[in-house]
Amino acid sequence: MSGGLVPIDQNRPADLTQAVHFGHNRPEESPETPGKVRPDATFVRKVFNDKLEFSDGGDVEYWAFKDPDDDKPFPSTPIRARQGQVIHTTIETAINVHTIHHHGIEPSTFNDGVPDSSFTVGSRYTYQWRASRAGTFFYHCHRNAPLHVQMGMFGYLILDPPSGPGTLYVGGPQYDVEALWAAYDIDPTWRDYNHASGEKNAIADRTRLNRFRPRYFTINGVDARRSRNNPKTTVRARVGQRVLLRHLTGAYFVNVVRFPAALAPVVHMSDGEPLPAPTPLPGNRLETTTAERYDLILTPTAAGTHTVTYEFRHWLTGALAGTATAHVIVT
Repeated sequence: MSGGLVPIDQNRPADLTQAVHFGHNRPEESPETPGKVRPDATFVRKVFNDKLEFSDGGDVEYWAFKDPDDDKPFPSTPIRARQGQVIHTTIETAINVHTIHHHGIEPSTFNDGVPDSSFTVGSRYTYQWRASRAGTFFYHCHRNAPLHVQMGMFGYLILDPPSGPGTLYVGGPQYDVEALWAAYDIDPTWRDYNHASGEKNAIADRTRLNRFRPRYFTINGVDARRSRNNPKTTVRARVGQRVLLRHLTGAYFVNVVRFPAALAPVVHMSDGEPLPAPTPLPGNRLETTTAERYDLILTPTAAGTHTVTYEFRHWLTGALAGTATAHVIVT
């Protein structure tokens, strides 16, 4: 070889169509879990579909994961365990083929849920992993991840310290109230693509994933007009109580989150890792991008309804596309 060129693979697909099929022809299996041991905690997540409804009268289809005892949540039912535990997460697909990737966790390759290096689940598989540290993570389907996450296949993964809820991490701050707010923007046209059905031959549609033009802007699937007094977007506390906000950016546009000064927001963790020191937000403003998680302690200094505004801004131009709101009601 010379000039850094890679020799042509004589066995490569002969044209683009075959190449796309080849690249997405990953194993679909339902194997036994290798090296399976007795778990400390178990979770079952079933795949389902439903619709989100909005204040303009519109609705969109979504896919998600749920506990067998849940109705049809959005985001997906949280997975919550404790640091040090061995966890079994069983996926039951039912609708097409999917995976579960525990984002921010480092299991074995076989249990990672990334089809490029393992497999997609045809019907059922139990992922085995250990909760090595406390923090806020999330789980999602990693089969055609851009599409399937946009379809709604994600949820919180919360790992408490061994002592349980009430402390963010070992040696970390304590809290009195907890809120889970996931930003989520929605482009309804992505639901129209043929590959939303799981078809492998919808090559032309795959090229359209670079065009994301959201119409709806939500927190936990709730738009701004429906957010006040909605339990999915409202948390209640007393003056001086410590409110832990576990923020997740499930949106594809950049989020700029603006807090009222009376909430005194302080960041303690980012992407499941403690900061070197608690950091008050400059200007009470937090900017986040896709898949980021932040753990903030809010300590209200005044009674009233304090509205937190989520701005959704284009990742290139910074233009404001829409907003969503959540509320802290303080007495």
